[in-house]
Amino acid sequence: MEALANAGFRTAVLFERAKAIDQSSEAARRLAWPAAKLAVEADRFQLWAVNLGLFVSGHASLDYRVRDAESIRLVILRFIASLGNALTEGLLPASPGHGIALIIVISPRVLQRPGVPDSP
Repeated sequence: MEALANAGFRTAVLFERAKAIDQSSEAARRLAWPAAKLAVEADRFQLWAVNLGLFVSGHASLDYRVRDAESIRLVILRFIASLGNALTEGLLPASPGHGIALIIVISPRVLQRPGVPDSP
């Protein structure tokens, strides 16, 4: 299973890429790129992550604290994945050449609820 910290780090990187979009670029001007709003949301994510111990190692880490609560871990992972996917979609039109180097990929098995068998 993927560590929550890894998903959190990828999302933090996506926030940094979004904040670094050149405001004078054609795509950013065309899309009215919301740089200030992204900076606020990035700060909120960082505060949330620090308060929960997402980026901490050992017994203080969020991964350690939810190790016996798989359903809670999956909800948090889904949240982080959803946020990362939204950032990825938002970055696509504003990235140079309309490409992006970092995409969050999470297996459907990771997002499956515990005790629910795979669909054929």
